[in-house]
Amino acid sequence: MGEQSLIGQSVIAPAKAVQFGAYCFRVPSVEDRMIISTLQRMFRHFYRRLCDVLDLARSADQCAIDYDYLRSLAQ
Repeated sequence: MGEQSLIGQSVIAPAKAVQFGAYCFRVPSVEDRMIISTLQRMFRHFYRRLCDVLDLARSADQCAIDYDYLRSLAQ
Protein backbone atom coordinates (compact mmCIF):
# COMPACT_ATOMS: atom_id res chain seq x y z
CA MET A 1 0.00 0.00 0.00
CA GLY A 2 3.03 2.21 0.02
CA GLU A 3 3.50 2.86 3.72
CA GLN A 4 6.45 0.46 3.90
CA SER A 5 8.40 1.67 0.86
CA LEU A 6 11.79 1.38 2.61
CA ILE A 7 11.20 -2.31 3.33
CA GLY A 8 10.30 -2.86 -0.33
CA GLN A 9 13.44 -1.08 -1.48
CA SER A 10 15.58 -3.18 0.87
CA VAL A 11 14.14 -6.36 -0.70
CA ILE A 12 14.68 -5.16 -4.26
CA ALA A 13 18.26 -3.92 -3.84
CA PRO A 14 19.98 -7.30 -3.16
CA ALA A 15 17.65 -9.27 -5.47
CA LYS A 16 19.36 -11.10 -8.30
CA ALA A 17 18.22 -11.90 -11.83
CA VAL A 18 17.39 -15.56 -12.45
CA GLN A 19 16.73 -17.03 -15.89
CA PHE A 20 13.80 -19.46 -16.31
CA GLY A 21 13.68 -20.55 -19.94
CA ALA A 22 13.16 -17.44 -22.04
CA TYR A 23 12.16 -15.34 -19.03
CA CYS A 24 14.27 -13.44 -16.53
CA PHE A 25 12.96 -12.67 -13.02
CA ARG A 26 14.34 -10.74 -10.05
CA VAL A 27 14.46 -13.03 -7.01
CA PRO A 28 14.90 -11.76 -3.44
CA SER A 29 17.79 -13.02 -1.34
CA VAL A 30 17.34 -16.17 0.75
CA GLU A 31 17.19 -14.08 3.91
CA ASP A 32 14.52 -11.78 2.49
CA ARG A 33 12.49 -14.82 1.38
CA MET A 34 12.72 -16.20 4.94
CA ILE A 35 11.45 -12.93 6.42
CA ILE A 36 8.66 -12.62 3.84
CA SER A 37 7.58 -16.21 4.42
CA THR A 38 7.53 -15.72 8.18
CA LEU A 39 5.54 -12.49 7.95
CA GLN A 40 3.02 -14.15 5.63
CA ARG A 41 2.55 -16.90 8.20
CA MET A 42 2.09 -14.40 11.01
CA PHE A 43 -0.35 -12.07 9.26
CA ARG A 44 -2.09 -14.06 6.56
CA HIS A 45 -1.81 -17.81 6.58
CA PHE A 46 -1.36 -20.04 9.57
CA TYR A 47 0.11 -22.97 7.67
CA ARG A 48 3.49 -23.72 6.15
CA ARG A 49 3.83 -24.19 2.41
CA LEU A 50 5.90 -27.17 1.33
CA CYS A 51 7.73 -25.05 -1.27
CA ASP A 52 8.88 -22.65 1.50
CA VAL A 53 10.15 -25.51 3.65
CA LEU A 54 12.02 -27.08 0.72
CA ASP A 55 13.50 -23.74 -0.37
CA LEU A 56 14.79 -22.98 3.13
CA ALA A 57 16.09 -26.53 3.65
CA ARG A 58 17.98 -26.39 0.32
CA SER A 59 19.45 -23.01 1.24
CA ALA A 60 20.58 -24.33 4.63
CA ASP A 61 22.14 -27.43 3.03
CA GLN A 62 24.06 -25.22 0.60
CA CYS A 63 25.21 -22.91 3.44
CA ALA A 64 23.61 -20.07 1.50
CA ILE A 65 22.08 -18.27 4.49
CA ASP A 66 23.83 -15.20 5.85
CA TYR A 67 22.73 -15.43 9.50
CA ASP A 68 24.27 -12.08 10.43
CA TYR A 69 22.25 -10.33 7.71
CA LEU A 70 19.15 -12.30 8.75
CA ARG A 71 19.61 -11.18 12.36
CA SER A 72 19.96 -7.54 11.26
CA LEU A 73 16.74 -7.84 9.24
CA ALA A 74 14.89 -9.32 12.21
CA GLN A 75 16.06 -6.56 14.53
